[in-house]
Amino acid sequence: MCGIFGFFHRGGRHIDEDRIARMGASIRHRGPDDHGTFQKPGLTIGNQRLSVIDIAEGHQPFVSDCGNIAVVQNGEIFNYRELAQELADRGNPCRTKSDTETLLRLYELDGIDFLDRLNGMFAIAIWDDRTQTLHLARDRIGKKPLYVHDDGAQLTFGSEVKAMLPALGNRPAPNPRAIHHFLTYNYVPAPLTMFEGITHIMPGHRMEITKAGQKISKWWDLSAQQPVEGRSEADWIEELNALMGDAVRLRMRCDVPFGAFLSG
Repeated sequence: MCGIFGFFHRGGRHIDEDRIARMGASIRHRGPDDHGTFQKPGLTIGNQRLSVIDIAEGHQPFVSDCGNIAVVQNGEIFNYRELAQELADRGNPCRTKSDTETLLRLYELDGIDFLDRLNGMFAIAIWDDRTQTLHLARDRIGKKPLYVHDDGAQLTFGSEVKAMLPALGNRPAPNPRAIHHFLTYNYVPAPLTMFEGITHIMPGHRMEITKAGQKISKWWDLSAQQPVEGRSEADWIEELNALMGDAVRLRMRCDVPFGAFLSG
């Protein structure tokens, strides 16, 4: 499952190590196998890892050779082997068999636009020291959670709200609007959460954070997909079966024992 967390303070103010440790410890249940952080003055990105792919060498964060780019993710990139082969062909090979390293190598070549290439479920954080930019991105339909809080001076993020609280100092107040929605509909509609100022990054969206502020953009939109007309029922059945088979095949890439179940 894994989990990510971190903060970026626009004035360079850092958080003490005890609070950073508590951010990770609060979501240790998501990733009990490993823990790692990348830190610069006023910045931390971290990961709690559940080791599934490349158990020995998949430690996060992954950092570029120059030390200027660092990547953490919660999730799994199903087509990482194909992407790794492409990266090798383009002269920027991966040194491990980790799907997270493919994110680093793709970003080195293509910048944040590499998101379109991914087949997977993910919440990703990338720090680029060259531009002093933090990138946050969430998968197409939001299978992996990603929460943010931005008070203008510091942006804090995490896979769960509890991972953010040690960095915020004061506990955020309850959100009356979210409580109203919960009592009315029995759930809190995104991007709201039960806390004032803490919101979801929406599915298919990414956020770019700099000292000047933040920018949110949609990198994938279901409504933009063009329908295909004039195909026979047999063609649709054949394609559906092929897609289902491919989806199962890709999800069976794993370096530990796994199980599967059908729900519904």
